[in-house]
Amino acid sequence: MSKRGFAELGVKDSEHVTQNVTQNDADVTQNVTQNESKNDIQKIPKNKTKISPAERLSEIIRLVKQNNTITRNELADKLKVTSRTISRDIEKLKEMNKLEYEGSAKKGRWVIIDN
Repeated sequence: MSKRGFAELGVKDSEHVTQNVTQNDADVTQNVTQNESKNDIQKIPKNKTKISPAERLSEIIRLVKQNNTITRNELADKLKVTSRTISRDIEKLKEMNKLEYEGSAKKGRWVIIDN
C-alpha cells in the first residue's frame, strides 16, 4: 500500500505499520514451523532398529501371550510404532485366523488361535 493509501486510513507512520506487519508475519511463520516440528517429532516412533512387518506380527502374538488384556496403545509403545500400525497388524492377524478379541472393549481379552 502506498504512503497515500496509509494516510487515507488515518495512519501517519506507514513505516511503523510495515515493520509491525513484517514482524507479525515472521512470528506466525516461526510459530507454524515450531508447531510442525513438534508434530513431526511426536509422530516419529522412537524405534532404534526397525523390525519387519512379519517380525512385528510375531512380536504381537508373543506380547499377547504374556498379557491377554494388553491394549493396542501398549502394544504400540512396546513395539515403537503407531497405534494405527498396530490396528492394521491386528486386522492381518485376525484375517489369518491367528488372533481374536472376545468380550467388551473394557473387560475383554485377546485370544490366540492355535491352528
